[in-house]
Amino acid sequence: MKTASEVLGCQRTSIWEYKDTVRSGCYIRCLAAYDEATGYNPGGAILGEEAAGSYLKALTLDGLLIMDDVATDARCAELNEEYLPAHNISSMLDAPYEFNGELAGVLCLEHVGDARQWTVAEQHFCSNMTSLLTIASERHHRRTTELELREEQERFRLLVEELVMGFLVIVNGKIVFSNRTAADLVRVDSPDILTGMKLTEILPEGQAWEFQEWEQAVRDSKRDRNSTEYRFTLWDNTKVTLEVTASVVKWYGQEAIQVVFRDVTEAAFAQNRLKRSERLLSQAQRIARLGSWVWDLKTDETECSLELRNLLGLKQGNPLKSPIVALAHQEDAGRLKATKVEAIRTRESYQITYRVNTDSGLLWLEETGVPEVSANNEVIRIHGTSRDITRQKFAELEAQATEERFSALGNSFPGGFFYCDFRTGTLFQERRYRETAIHTRTGYEC
Repeated sequence: MKTASEVLGCQRTSIWEYKDTVRSGCYIRCLAAYDEATGYNPGGAILGEEAAGSYLKALTLDGLLIMDDVATDARCAELNEEYLPAHNISSMLDAPYEFNGELAGVLCLEHVGDARQWTVAEQHFCSNMTSLLTIASERHHRRTTELELREEQERFRLLVEELVMGFLVIVNGKIVFSNRTAADLVRVDSPDILTGMKLTEILPEGQAWEFQEWEQAVRDSKRDRNSTEYRFTLWDNTKVTLEVTASVVKWYGQEAIQVVFRDVTEAAFAQNRLKRSERLLSQAQRIARLGSWVWDLKTDETECSLELRNLLGLKQGNPLKSPIVALAHQEDAGRLKATKVEAIRTRESYQITYRVNTDSGLLWLEETGVPEVSANNEVIRIHGTSRDITRQKFAELEAQATEERFSALGNSFPGGFFYCDFRTGTLFQERRYRETAIHTRTGYEC
């Protein structure tokens, strides 16, 4: 800037950065300035559309701005209100410079004193100076980008190293990056050992083909693959279950596969045991014709076990939008509801027998419920079981009906009546017949 000022004989020279943002609109910001009277200063001044609207518009359209007399130049309309008079500027020769084909800033040569006419040679000199600025800007941007890239790589490395999951990047079928956890999970001493290896080389040959197909499927789909569990036997004969997720990414401009995996061996074992327990519980409930449920008082929804839904003839799926009392026989619904209300009030468990109408017919259920009380001493749920006692209930009703029939038959004989089952040793008598006489004559207890 000092050289340009001395060669062209102008007192002030400055370099400005051009910005066009959605929020702030167009503006220029002074990056550095030279004044032969005061020397260099770091700049920092900002001129927006309000202070330099016509000038900014011309900057994007006209290229080299030759302004011999700023006082009469329409492009300096807003600048003449404050900026130019404040610095006693009479003439300007401004040349914009670009970066990546777009306007990046402007070199301003500002003449103080009487107006002057810029010669063709001076105009060429100014244009050449901006060519150097363009080169310098590109070099600065490249250095800045390289520095930011190194910093980003370091942050990425530190972040990935802290992951509790294995992390691999594969380019052209070979591992180009791995973290410490990945090395630990596949039983190697260092992540550096994995670099350059194929994914199939860290697995026994018999299991490698499955990963080859999987890797090709990821590359062909170019979409994230859902997490998939694989069971492996590693080189040290350790059996592990890994949850693996992969996606196609860019790695230094090349297409790559990013693989994230974690050891879920214990979780898979626990999940298998849980599934087995659930299977055994469901089987036990089916044999006992017993179902379990949870009634949430806040949402009024009821979660039912698979066997209870089967008993009631309900479809599998979302929770019931109402408590089971809504399914009760109309003659029993009031009694069942009152029992539940009392359990909520007393916070005590209950047991009740009632009927339910289903598509397959009438069912008798024996229900046991236990209220769940929150820390605020409020009942928030009721946990319960419902057992199908239809056969038992019908047997009881049949026995009662049989007894009533024999009673009616006995009443029709004036002298009394009794019936003896010699297979079971049971005896039924009409009440008017003396028990002592039956015992004396037959030896059976009444």
